Amino acid sequence: MRLRKASAASLADRVAQSAIVLGGLWSILARQLAIVRSGLPEEFCKQLLDLHDAAEPVPVTEVRAFLASELGRDVEDVFEVFEAEPIASGSLAQIHRGLLREKQVWVAIKVQRPSAERDFRVDLEVFNRIGGFLRWVTGLPEVTWEELSWDLKRSTRERLDLRIESAYMKRSCKRLRRHRVLVPKVFENLSRRGVLVHEWVEGTSVREYLALREARPDVARAWEAENQIDPSQVSRNLYLSMMRQVFEEELFHTAWHTGNTLLLRDNWVAIVDFWAMNSMDADFRRKYAMLHQAILAQEFRKAVDLLLLLGNPVPATLDRDVLRNEILQVLRLHDIRAQARSLPYPERSLCHAIGEIERILSRGGAPPTLTFMKIDVAFRTLDLSIDQLSPEVRLFSLAKRYWKANKQRAIRRALSRRSLRRSAGDLLALTTQAPDLVSEMLFFLGERVRQQARTFQRTTSKVAQMLAVVHGMLSKAWALVSLAFGLAVLERRAPGLVSLLGTPGRDVLALVPSLPEAAQGSIALVCAYFAYGARNLAKRFAERDLNDPNISRV
Repeated sequence: MRLRKASAASLADRVAQSAIVLGGLWSILARQLAIVRSGLPEEFCKQLLDLHDAAEPVPVTEVRAFLASELGRDVEDVFEVFEAEPIASGSLAQIHRGLLREKQVWVAIKVQRPSAERDFRVDLEVFNRIGGFLRWVTGLPEVTWEELSWDLKRSTRERLDLRIESAYMKRSCKRLRRHRVLVPKVFENLSRRGVLVHEWVEGTSVREYLALREARPDVARAWEAENQIDPSQVSRNLYLSMMRQVFEEELFHTAWHTGNTLLLRDNWVAIVDFWAMNSMDADFRRKYAMLHQAILAQEFRKAVDLLLLLGNPVPATLDRDVLRNEILQVLRLHDIRAQARSLPYPERSLCHAIGEIERILSRGGAPPTLTFMKIDVAFRTLDLSIDQLSPEVRLFSLAKRYWKANKQRAIRRALSRRSLRRSAGDLLALTTQAPDLVSEMLFFLGERVRQQARTFQRTTSKVAQMLAVVHGMLSKAWALVSLAFGLAVLERRAPGLVSLLGTPGRDVLALVPSLPEAAQGSIALVCAYFAYGARNLAKRFAERDLNDPNISRV
């Protein structure tokens, strides 16, 4: 690959410096290149992964004028205090601190650079012209470059509309709080396409803390004790939160770096930048979760099968057995590394093994998909923080702890009153639709049986066995619904009698909709009738046809 001819680290440094100078789309492109470690040197990607966008701040007079045009009123009418010196300044926006006049609340005001939209259009035109050349220089596969280009344009457009970041923050606020992660409250009435206003969070960034710990270890230890902060516990909380985001939530953050993560009291953290949010479909999430659990359970062959399902199609010319064996060796070696405390943190992390696997797949002509790389870059970025905060963290044990807690949360959700009510509603909907569903199923099955010239009635074929099972399940479902409505009628006639059944009886009554007694009684009788009919059908389908020559006789 062409990039390998030069020193990866020095080349990455030159690319990073150029991206910071050019800003805008190019700084985002540099970080995007860090995602594709399947086709680029590891050191090159690692250095770009820690790239932090920076730019000379826009003069405060221009910022105030742009802010007033976005809000539709003078800055003084909204903010009692608007600090001229920005807290941070990037190529697309900069952040100022202010005090809301009405609420008397200190806030962070993210203001888009007035020229950002125009600069993006110019950068995009240049990128479209030289995109082919850039792909040739990097040597990336065409399918990977196309995905990367599409995501680059999408993410840049999202960053130019701060209302999208506002929506991400609002959706993440409640769910991340359960992970001991604080998301600042957004003031939606003041947020516009070019302006985002959220509450100011007093905290120390991980980057500032690490610099203090290196320069003044004694002061850092005193600060930890004063604020009751344990770097090891913070690292564990961050890792468990990322696991929950990827495997349980609809959104996950891909840029939890040391600059936008604030340390708060009692091992809480705050995330103040939400432009790097991504999602995946449910089917991909299930497969990825199965992959992670298979690796932990040492089911490496299963893990290989899942990896191939999650990636791009393997070319027919490739020897799949060779490919599988290469990946198997990587997973087995990772299992040893992950539990070796003497190894440095990066070599014990699953990201190390995933990187090797991505390179194997890329060499075989089946590079990983963009979604797979996004999940990988989320954990890799987090690894940079954990490696500096507390490199002794045992990720292998932590991952096992997560999946144990994951199962417990799933059980609690399934047994919650809300979930039970939803399940009961689904059951009632199913029972009302059951006759039509069964009729349709019988129609198609009957047509198939007639086409194959097989006897349909009173046989022991697979079709009959399946119908026997289906009608048996329907019979039980109808019976349960009939029982629930029957108990409701009984409770009306003899209040308190059902309570003798204890908690199960009360839970069943809570699931029954509030209807007139006559309606509840009618539903109970109708459901009992359907249960009886379904039971008889199940018996008929389960009977053997004594005239069938394929049935042996004793």
